[in-house]
Amino acid sequence: MQRLNDIARRGLIALAVTLTALTLSACGGAEVVDTTNLIVEIRGNRIYVNQRVHFGHDSDEILADSFELLDRVAAVIGEHEEIVRVQVQGHSSVDGDDAHNLELSGRRASAVAEYLRGHGVGVEITSQGYGETYPLCREETEACHEQNRRVEFFVDQR
Repeated sequence: MQRLNDIARRGLIALAVTLTALTLSACGGAEVVDTTNLIVEIRGNRIYVNQRVHFGHDSDEILADSFELLDRVAAVIGEHEEIVRVQVQGHSSVDGDDAHNLELSGRRASAVAEYLRGHGVGVEITSQGYGETYPLCREETEACHEQNRRVEFFVDQR
């Protein structure tokens, strides 16, 4: 019976990830984000999140709708004593100038690292911007560009 419960739980978690990873476009293109099924968990050497950190247009200002996500990231780091270092990586789309995107992704990664430090994360946190270097998608569509604009979290553990 326990095994069936475990399988059902994993299935529901996978469904929650699938459903909440989708974002809805509404309000003239503004993104509406469902935070009721926010998932932040450690998988190997990464902190997996099922939502994106949002920034102002062409800015390193973290938007308020990302605070809950980053608070959960900070909490997960705090719950795992084996974590000794976190690297925040910023990535951009191919829109615009390469040098500008590299610089912007670095500033965004740094802003996230500062947010985590300011919210109680005591382990070493480094940040690095990679610009357009590691795209997840190579199509010339807005959906692909959005997928490439991201922040990722990597951890070193004891």
